[in-house]
Amino acid sequence: MRYPFSTCPARYTLGALLLGVTLVAGCRSTPPESPEQRRHHQYVDAVSQVLNQQVRRVNLDGWAGGLTLHALINRRNELVGCSTEALAQYPVQNYPDNRLLASVVQRICWDTVFPRAAPELFSGASQEPLDVRVALVFSRPGRLPPEAQKVRETVREYNAREAFIWRRLFAEERLESIGQARVQGTANAQGQVQGCQVQLTAIPERAADFRPDPELVQRLQSRCAQLDARQLPGFFASETVGDSFLVELQYTPWKGRAEQP
Repeated sequence: MRYPFSTCPARYTLGALLLGVTLVAGCRSTPPESPEQRRHHQYVDAVSQVLNQQVRRVNLDGWAGGLTLHALINRRNELVGCSTEALAQYPVQNYPDNRLLASVVQRICWDTVFPRAAPELFSGASQEPLDVRVALVFSRPGRLPPEAQKVRETVREYNAREAFIWRRLFAEERLESIGQARVQGTANAQGQVQGCQVQLTAIPERAADFRPDPELVQRLQSRCAQLDARQLPGFFASETVGDSFLVELQYTPWKGRAEQP
């Protein structure tokens, strides 16, 4: 039996400065009937909070629509599926942005590190994954004040920097654990990397899924040393003076799967 984790229509706003989005989550139309149901709702709330943080980082270009995200998690706490469907109140014929939003939300899902699901959340001997459902409503934020525009541009630049490091250092790896990486280096005015250090550490909420890997660190540092830092978003260098860079990102064996054929 697959457990559908769902939420009621109450809403709270996410990321007002960056985008207009409402997350449909966090309340119940009726009180939990059992401790098991209460655990289910608590896990949905925890997933929603993490998803909130990731959605706020994405520039959605003023799109409008409404989707339900389905995140499938197996007993090993691996993310095995991300899909979306339009909310009944937001049919695609009236909200064509749903097609674009679906792709973005699925990518966010695959790239997000969700909390571990306790064994009690799985149904008996069934091998069916948990179907965690979170509804999202997106609205156009309107004209942003200058301060909010600056915040949005800063977030956009950091996202581009993180994506660059992921593609150049991590994308070719077959990762076997979950963790966070800190990539720090310096480069000269010609963009040649003079030094690069990579540190891999556990994410507190997923510490049990982290595995130290000195060989992986060596491979990542080797690729980092070969970068042309001039291609790194946000890298500023004059004709004679270089710059330093620092990128922190989370990784999982399934990160980037939305971009795979």
